Amino acid sequence: MIQSFSHKFLFSSLPKWATVDPFTLNAKQPHTIKNILDGKAYISPKTMPVVDPLNGEKIINVSMAEGKELDSFAESQKKIPVFGLHNPIRNVHRYNMYGDVFFRIAE
Repeated sequence: MIQSFSHKFLFSSLPKWATVDPFTLNAKQPHTIKNILDGKAYISPKTMPVVDPLNGEKIINVSMAEGKELDSFAESQKKIPVFGLHNPIRNVHRYNMYGDVFFRIAE
């Protein structure tokens, strides 16, 4: 009872970016956490369950890459530049953009 009250009290609706409602997780409809591979969501054939500490139900499945699958992840990581994606010397325009965004927020 308290749980549903706090959910309605805290959130009128979930944010757009949310992929799961933590207040409705249950064993009948478990949520699967996906890996990101080359910028796309990827679900491994092998998953590991996460158990709800209150009742022992398996409410979340975590995608677990292993074996040859890991080669794809390693190749994906090699595509990232050594200097990173947010380096201020290489990507000055990103810092100008963030400065603009924070200026507008402060306004």
